[in-house]
Amino acid sequence: MCEYGFRLGLGKVNPTPMNIGKNDEFVYYVYEYYIKQTGEVFYVGKGRDNRYKDLNRNDIFRRISESYEIDVKKIKTNLTEQQAFDLEEETIKNYLDDGKFLANVQVPIGYRGGYSDDNDYQYMVTPNLVSSKLELHYFHNSDTWDEINEEDLLKTYFWSDCRMREEDSLVYFRNRLEHLPWYANELNKQIGIHLSKLIENKLKKSVRVLKSENSKSAKSIILPVVPTEHKLEKIRQSSKKLFHLVDVLNYLEVDIEQLKSEYKVVENANETIKEFFG
Repeated sequence: MCEYGFRLGLGKVNPTPMNIGKNDEFVYYVYEYYIKQTGEVFYVGKGRDNRYKDLNRNDIFRRISESYEIDVKKIKTNLTEQQAFDLEEETIKNYLDDGKFLANVQVPIGYRGGYSDDNDYQYMVTPNLVSSKLELHYFHNSDTWDEINEEDLLKTYFWSDCRMREEDSLVYFRNRLEHLPWYANELNKQIGIHLSKLIENKLKKSVRVLKSENSKSAKSIILPVVPTEHKLEKIRQSSKKLFHLVDVLNYLEVDIEQLKSEYKVVENANETIKEFFG
């Protein structure tokens, strides 16, 4: 019997006994959504009454349901809530252990959910634009970063106020420092302040770093992180070129370690950390 709760994506939750307050009525069931053409199961759930008919779930589920003809079936009925929970967890584990791709966001601890990032983040290596194997599997999305060119850099937008995760930060720092995202955020902010100068020093031309990604003047967007599928779709609809910051820095022949020293990234981030933690 499963004793502890689920995790959400890659963020762990505190283990909490899951049998507290469970309903002992035998009115629950476990169900699977599948693609009718192939029979492939893409979502496992538990519920009672008409829960299995509800299509209002996460964005991955929505996109699969819009891309394929789907159906749903109950795999076991007349269960208590705890029995349904246990069977749901066991079924999810079995599918994921078998290499299947599920749209479930909440999965057992130690497993990767539907929004999992499958990139291998390495120092000054551009991560894949499409970071989810699920994206490739169901939507055949193999989009890639655009190749840097001079014309599109002259009028660009840089996302300097994004919030770095631990994984994103590994692209810009060799070592796993404590509070690493704070240092990465500070580096990102400083690059945003000085980006026009960095580009002008290389291209010897006037550069406009625009304040809005929606600006009609912008020919490109520079991101320091991998965008969500929603953000990627929005950028592609705008017809702007999409560059990763690592590719831009390499194109400009900028030494990122020199930038960190020049911008006093560690010192500035340390002051922010002190203020935040008191």
